[in-house]
Amino acid sequence: MQELHPKIYAHIEKARKENWTELDLSNLGLEDIPQEVFEITSLEVLKVMNNKIRGIPERIRKLENLRHLYLYNNRITDVSPELLIEMPYLECFDLADNPMDYQSAVDFFWEHNRWKGYRECLAAVRDLQAQQVRKRFSWNKPLRMIPMELFQIEELEALTIHGFELKALSPGIGNLKCLKKLDLSANQLNALPQEILELSSLNQIILDQNQFREFPEYLLQMTQLEEISLNENQLKALPKEVFSLPALKKLYASKNPFEGFNADDIGGDYFSLERAFNREW
Repeated sequence: MQELHPKIYAHIEKARKENWTELDLSNLGLEDIPQEVFEITSLEVLKVMNNKIRGIPERIRKLENLRHLYLYNNRITDVSPELLIEMPYLECFDLADNPMDYQSAVDFFWEHNRWKGYRECLAAVRDLQAQQVRKRFSWNKPLRMIPMELFQIEELEALTIHGFELKALSPGIGNLKCLKKLDLSANQLNALPQEILELSSLNQIILDQNQFREFPEYLLQMTQLEEISLNENQLKALPKEVFSLPALKKLYASKNPFEGFNADDIGGDYFSLERAFNREW
């Protein structure tokens, strides 16, 4: 480990004591990221450009609030992309002008980083937690993982998550006992967790523009549902049991590749679909 110049050490120590959110250690001839840096857990921006850094150590995980990491023009030959995608708030990093395949690391990061949009969504959730009235929450930006803090707001009655890249719904959804409307349109969901059955107050569920290939089976047990919408999915059939749900008044499933008929031609609403599946049309 390279011995730090006293001035550099003093600079880092000041950042630690004062809880800096940004630290610039560029152009200092550093061969490693000083281990003292990893004690500054308040850091959101770390700049170590134009040095002689040879790698990114596992200890960087300790910087749990880090958003931007600048490592331009160093001597890095390899980096663990898995390490980068496990950092919850990391939004971007600069590895240009290093002797490595920089673009492949970037591509891997954006493809696999499950934290995309998480920080901003979490801030919105915390804003709602601070309010006296907390019955509605809406999110309409890219998101890959819903903050668990959202499922702690048990008085929510309406929840809209249009995350575009959301592939799974957390079992935590079962905590929202007061939920009446759940809109998960414009995501990449293909299944619902069993905990959806715990939402006894839910009467409207909207799952448009997702990746459902089969009708979500748990919905057939939710006898209180009044509206189900599955427009623009990958459904090839609907179970006849759906038409026996006692409270169901609205069912939408247009723009699905149904076998045997085109739902778009018959309107795709509850009564059209019921006639179609009973071969009365």
